[in-house]
Amino acid sequence: MPPLLTAAQLRDWAEPGWIKVVETFEIKRVEDQSAFSLSAELRIGMLDNATRRAFAPYWWLIKPASGRIRREVLAEVKRQAESDVADGLSTAF
Repeated sequence: MPPLLTAAQLRDWAEPGWIKVVETFEIKRVEDQSAFSLSAELRIGMLDNATRRAFAPYWWLIKPASGRIRREVLAEVKRQAESDVADGLSTAF
């Protein structure tokens, strides 16, 4: 079982045999427009060389699908947001 850590503890945690994964989604208002920009970022860190070598084939295999899934999620969020605007719904940020 992975340890239960706070964000500060996770930042410093480096136990061999584990990986750290952080994914963010960010919404920003486009300057001087009534539009928003949505971005996603995924960071994966191997905590030691043996783990890096063990996971290398896995990352190589899933990388194309991972990017495609992230683009599909962003496209669906965009589609739903634009649909809500067209229907007269809005969310104040």
